[in-house]
Amino acid sequence: MKNLRKALFEWCAVAAVSFILVEIILRVAFPFQEGRRTRYSQNLPGLKQEIEYHVYPFGFRSQSLNSRLKGKRTIRILCLGASTTDQPTQSNEDMWSSQLEKRLKDAFASQKINVEVAAFGYGKGGQTLWQRVLWAQHELLSFSPDVVILLEGINDLAWNGGPHYAYSRAQKLREVAAMGPVSVEESWKTHCGRLSQVCAYGRYLLGQWKLKRSLKNRSTVEWHSDHLPELRKQYAALPYVQTLRRHPDPIDEFSDGMDHLLGFLRRNHIETVVMGQPTLWKPQLTNDEKDVLWFYVNTPQGGVRPSPEWLAREMSRYNLQQAQLAQRWEATYIPLDSLIPETLDYFFDDCHFTDKGSYQVADAIFPYVFPLVKKAADRMD
Repeated sequence: MKNLRKALFEWCAVAAVSFILVEIILRVAFPFQEGRRTRYSQNLPGLKQEIEYHVYPFGFRSQSLNSRLKGKRTIRILCLGASTTDQPTQSNEDMWSSQLEKRLKDAFASQKINVEVAAFGYGKGGQTLWQRVLWAQHELLSFSPDVVILLEGINDLAWNGGPHYAYSRAQKLREVAAMGPVSVEESWKTHCGRLSQVCAYGRYLLGQWKLKRSLKNRSTVEWHSDHLPELRKQYAALPYVQTLRRHPDPIDEFSDGMDHLLGFLRRNHIETVVMGQPTLWKPQLTNDEKDVLWFYVNTPQGGVRPSPEWLAREMSRYNLQQAQLAQRWEATYIPLDSLIPETLDYFFDDCHFTDKGSYQVADAIFPYVFPLVKKAADRMD
């Protein structure tokens, strides 16, 4: 027994010394760079060829929001959504969220009000609404947002509903209930990453593993310009259907998630904006427009290519559901789908914006967001 205790003590001592040495080496020679800055080239019409994808360490893309804690006389707007919010094909300054921030800063500069607008980042492409619901339940309140803008719908329409799809509202609510909000002082994981280089690298590697797993199971989609030709080739090989009905209907899951999220925001007195998801989809597409599509739709029998008429009608159904829920929870609804022209000037594929498209989004939503920011600013005076 003494030999066992001695061996255990020696093992613990070696492990502790090794940990300290690795920590020192990493801290001195290879300090972990929080956040993510990636420069890359792309070949997409309507977008810059060289961009920098920059995400702050707490998961947002922004021109100004660089701390979880909100400063004095600051109005904070968080934009939640998937890839049409994350916009990985644009540098931060060209995103619609950053363009909206620029317009709001100009409008409130004379009142000495700082406006921060940040977009949900870290490559959320392919994620569906309930993943945002879970994140909001755990993280959102620690950022103290004054306004939350939601751009949701297309991933729930396209990616849900495949083989073995099942949805249980009770199960989703149990998952949400199990996640309490973090404190304003930030979570223990964040503190661990700041204090220990080993912990910071460990969290990064775990995140990369989760990303690869989500790419494999298609809960996240990689659609860099290098991969789009192959995605479009796979799309063209799928069965074409004029119309379809799915059982269970994924819109039920989407509706429950939006209802829960809007209720959560309302109960926490956060002004909310819901935007109808704009797309290139319309009953009549030109050949050039058909050539850029790659969003297949999942069904119990597998992926299919629905007709343009079905796609446009189904997206309208999801947007109508959002409008009705926004009215129920007294949120601001923006019919963004009717404010962005359905042409290749504004979209380079099914739903992702060109630079011109992003600027148009900012212009379109500014009149709706301005009164909400003014209300928050008036409370500060």
